[in-house]
Amino acid sequence: MIEVIESGLVYRSPESQSPPLHTWHPTVVMLESGELVAAFDIADHAESLDYATHIARSSDEGRTWSPPVRMFKDSVQGRVTSFARIARVGAGELIATGARAYRRPDDASLVNRDTLGFVPVELIVLRSADGGHTWSGPATIEPPLE
Repeated sequence: MIEVIESGLVYRSPESQSPPLHTWHPTVVMLESGELVAAFDIADHAESLDYATHIARSSDEGRTWSPPVRMFKDSVQGRVTSFARIARVGAGELIATGARAYRRPDDASLVNRDTLGFVPVELIVLRSADGGHTWSGPATIEPPLE
């Protein structure tokens, strides 16, 4: 069990950034070394095309964090947004599951406001054998249901 003794920020948009960037959906894992790895999404706004998962690291129990770096560059080109959440699955091994959303050319939204349906989405998985420094994938997951 992990006891929370402090809280703080992993990332704050630079004051020079206009408009400011926003962050969402953090996941944090602790490696065997005690290093913390946080994954979270950064973008101009919730449905912008620059929405992407980033990684930051802390070696001092979360008091300070490295600048975020993009977790992966999706090989799919065009109006596509990809994101992932991380979990530790072994010594130094991390897995990330997420989705790839195919954006419509005539609309910036992920959601049809009338029907609340999403744009076409694929499930993805990535793996890291080195504590989240490098990632293989993303590979597409074929779920048993459409």
